[in-house]
Amino acid sequence: MGSLYKKTDKKNTWVFQYSVNGKRKYKTLSNIPNLDRKQKRDLLNQYEKIYEGGFNHYGKRLPSLRNVIDDLIESRTRMVSLQTLSQNTLEGDISRLNLFWEFLKNNFKQKDLDVSSFDTELLNQYMEYCRIEMGNNSTTISNKMNVLRNLSKVLVDKNYIVENPFTKLNIPKPRKRGTDDIPHKEDYHKIKDFLEYWVDGYLNDEYEFELINTMIYILTKTGMRGGEIKMMKWKQGVNDIGYNHSFSYVYISNDFEKIVIHFKRRLREIPINPKLVKLLKKVKIDTKSVNYVLEGHNMTTKSLDKRFIGRKLDNSYGRVRNGKGRIPPIVKLWNSIGISKYYTPHEIRHGFVSDLVRQDKPFKKIGDFVGHGYQTMTELYTHLRSQDLEDISLSV
Repeated sequence: MGSLYKKTDKKNTWVFQYSVNGKRKYKTLSNIPNLDRKQKRDLLNQYEKIYEGGFNHYGKRLPSLRNVIDDLIESRTRMVSLQTLSQNTLEGDISRLNLFWEFLKNNFKQKDLDVSSFDTELLNQYMEYCRIEMGNNSTTISNKMNVLRNLSKVLVDKNYIVENPFTKLNIPKPRKRGTDDIPHKEDYHKIKDFLEYWVDGYLNDEYEFELINTMIYILTKTGMRGGEIKMMKWKQGVNDIGYNHSFSYVYISNDFEKIVIHFKRRLREIPINPKLVKLLKKVKIDTKSVNYVLEGHNMTTKSLDKRFIGRKLDNSYGRVRNGKGRIPPIVKLWNSIGISKYYTPHEIRHGFVSDLVRQDKPFKKIGDFVGHGYQTMTELYTHLRSQDLEDISLSV
């Protein structure tokens, strides 16, 4: 940090003192009139940006924010190789860090901002941008800020910034699950009926392959998480073994009888019904996918970009908002079905669980099937019964 003081032996002369690589330096400022407190602070800030902006308070040169973001990604990638962090978590972190970087590039003149710009004001601007421009709810904003909290910790630990801006930041709390997050019984059955009809037509070569239709159909048959479906592979990989570690994997057994899932340190196996088996086998033939059941590249959509061959879908696939002005595939699906609320894939998972609860399936079996850590998580869905009882009361 620099300092500004007036020379006593010369009129209207001030001195700006700063450090470079730990060495003290001075800049004489002539013809400066008397300054009040605010004017002095503004002048100090101006010269700090000019002479000291590239150095921290210890005189160490500051890297760009992009460099620190890349370092954080590299560090968390090493954690995946050590199996102390899941690949899915890493990909989510990378996606959120890149969204933050896009915000910086698009909203500030400096294309390569240094770490001194990382402060509470900047983070408040980003949260407001996420809320208004991106249409994010409090849960999404909270998740985005959690990743930036890791970035802030790196900046403080390396002495790039003096104060952690999160100490003065008011981050919105994640929303608690409510009935609005779960598809209404009528909507959920509309979705199921539509996709059953589409799958029948696709299996009979009446319809072309649709990526989003396939993804949501698998959800309605398995209740898997969206991230689990995206990482589902055609066969077991060499590292897809063991359980109770941070490494996540999902694959279809060689006999196509079950889906093996290790996610959030829990291992489970889901039996595949015959119709879903037929769909999966036809998808493999039609899309010529290499590793993952649903890849970013497939032949039927004429997406010939070789970068996506053998790669799983991006984490952003399935969002109801993409912030790019284009209508997301899942919104097109809901519009074609005639549903006014744009459900996310995770909300369809809630719908799957709720449908089983309505059928009076045992909570433990439901929880084991969808991978709930505790039975109490499954029991949260019992509050939906009040909606179903309304149908009975109206018919009496």
